[in-house]
Amino acid sequence: MATLTVKEKEYTLKCSIMLDKLLNKVIPEPKTKDSESQKDKLSGGISKVLPQLIEQDVEALVHLWEATIKLQTKKAPTQDEILEAIDERMNADDDATIMFTEVFEAIEESAFSRNELTKFKKNMLLVKEMKQKDEEEVQKTTLMMKRMSEGYKEITGRDLFEEKQTA
Repeated sequence: MATLTVKEKEYTLKCSIMLDKLLNKVIPEPKTKDSESQKDKLSGGISKVLPQLIEQDVEALVHLWEATIKLQTKKAPTQDEILEAIDERMNADDDATIMFTEVFEAIEESAFSRNELTKFKKNMLLVKEMKQKDEEEVQKTTLMMKRMSEGYKEITGRDLFEEKQTA
């Protein structure tokens, strides 16, 4: 179970549609004048953090816990307090990967976020099949897919793009 203790209060990660929506508000938007705001979108937040979670990016972990905590309390701790709690937890576990493993277990427990992960995998496979203009693009795509696959396997023990066997 994914838990985090911040300022002596324990929070539990529960992936849900509301978490997905709140992640849109928590994740900083890229600074472009042409794009419309994603803050009011009802979904897509989990999809935004999945690649970073697979890469074991602490910033994505902070955004995920920030949204989780905001769903559970009116007076949420600061990002720095959350980051400090994550650091303490990783040191106590003596392994940074454990928190990411718990996050993916929470994703698998929720029908909604499990579906988001499935869509993410399908989209990654489509990227792999897209025609690239030159050999450099092919190499970049291949390396990105390999890095994602290896990262996911390190966290979950499963292949990201495992083939389903049909009887």
